[in-house]
Amino acid sequence: MGLLCLVVVGVFVAYGCEKKEKYEDVTYYETIGVGYVFICDSIGWHPASGAEITVKTNLGYSGDGLTPSLPKETFITDKTGRYQIRFIKRTHLRDATLYNISLNGYPCFDIFQFYPDDVINVPNNVCSIPDFRVRCNK
Repeated sequence: MGLLCLVVVGVFVAYGCEKKEKYEDVTYYETIGVGYVFICDSIGWHPASGAEITVKTNLGYSGDGLTPSLPKETFITDKTGRYQIRFIKRTHLRDATLYNISLNGYPCFDIFQFYPDDVINVPNNVCSIPDFRVRCNK
């Protein structure tokens, strides 16, 4: 009888200590996205240092009737025009379904789209993103 009580208590403790996911929790894939931004002005092509890259993440439907705003994260290029982004795996109790990657502040209409299947199981957990190339007089 004592052994049975111990087992029952152990089960309750194990399930009671399980961490519950919170609505605002954000988890990320281990994979990172890497790309470059280049601009062309009167001098020629060169890296765009300090350019802003925005990643908007679409989320799947969870059936709870709530519609969260789409998560939006901004990343900045370094002096070589390189940027590195993260991919949200899950937030607002929903899985990510699509990533829209865009360049801010330049006359660039390219939006690169990636799906979760595109960013998992990539070599060395690095997903290569096409370069943004912009002709402007900034």
